[in-house]
Amino acid sequence: MFVLLHGQVPPHPIYGSFTYAARAQKLSMHIPQIHLVVGNRLTQYGGAASAFGALSDATADALFAAYRSHPTYFTSRKPKPTTVSAFRNAYSQPLRDFNTAGVVSAHLGMRLSGMSGGYYEVHDHRVQVNGERIQECLDAVDGIVALL
Repeated sequence: MFVLLHGQVPPHPIYGSFTYAARAQKLSMHIPQIHLVVGNRLTQYGGAASAFGALSDATADALFAAYRSHPTYFTSRKPKPTTVSAFRNAYSQPLRDFNTAGVVSAHLGMRLSGMSGGYYEVHDHRVQVNGERIQECLDAVDGIVALL
């Protein structure tokens, strides 16, 4: 995603002209800065599931290297992060997996905030959605919105 937005040096010989960066430059458009990186798949009981946590950490590490090379690609923070840990705290936020509540919400085309705990019909199956999980999902979204 970062390469699509900002390009790479040297540009990819085939795909380089199709990036947002290349098209924006050709059309004299501004390239947006990165304000927040949202990592999904946080487990509901502990922290990031191990595989997704490792991927999220690797992404944060790569973005921190990009931040050090090109800080103008990112919105400013005070104090400026000088370590990968500080960068993660400033620019990265995990987002829990919405599990059953998210699947039912999407399937029924129902706002998550409009749901309550109980049973819902999904492809001829009665699916139970836990009201506490719905609230946890809403709190997670509110946390991301607050950072934006």
